[in-house]
Amino acid sequence: MELNNPIERLIVFLKNAKKISINTSSIKAWDELLDTEGDIPLRMERIAKFHRLIEEVCLELSNLENYEDVTQPIIKNLKRLHEVNNLNSTWGSIVNVIKDTTITGLEIFVKFVGDRYTSDYDLEKLFSIKKELSAILEQTLESQEIEPELKKFLIRSLRNIINSIEEYHIAGILPVSDALNTSLGRLLTDEQYRELLNQNTLGKKISLVFAELANITTVLTSTAPLVGVSFKLLTNI
Repeated sequence: MELNNPIERLIVFLKNAKKISINTSSIKAWDELLDTEGDIPLRMERIAKFHRLIEEVCLELSNLENYEDVTQPIIKNLKRLHEVNNLNSTWGSIVNVIKDTTITGLEIFVKFVGDRYTSDYDLEKLFSIKKELSAILEQTLESQEIEPELKKFLIRSLRNIINSIEEYHIAGILPVSDALNTSLGRLLTDEQYRELLNQNTLGKKISLVFAELANITTVLTSTAPLVGVSFKLLTNI
């Protein structure tokens, strides 16, 4: 899978959506797809990001010249999803809006934009890093060695990065880069933070995982100077 291709991400999402029974409640289906586990604010936030993904894909399709006769019906069908948001209904009232021909069409056009998103990284690597970050978060929460204010910042940063990776399938790689930028940016100005990542055992774990993730986001976004500068700091620790 091309890691940051919005059309391919939407295809995967829609196929997973189609696997859920049409008799399932919409709320339960969204929670399963978005990994929100009954968290209402998080569910609504991620549903909104899913709708932004639809708009991103529609824009990609509308920019394909000389294929309007084929892309316009796909765009029209995708935009129908904006009109079916009754969380009190069954899942069928939402998922049945999407035609199989729409998914087939997306599978054809995904290759038309693929060159801009191709990379050597895959999802398994990204989600492997998420598991490492989750373990580090637990260790950070339990740590008594980190200065309280810095610990708060680190916990918030780790949670933001983990959340952005969880939302990859609807929001793409840029939010991951943004969350990482927020954390790495402090390296440029906070000597105490740099010392933590250099001298503390847990800090060294964090620096290794951040450096690995920084490498991925730098390659995939190509326009992340802050990550690039901070990555050099990490690799020099």
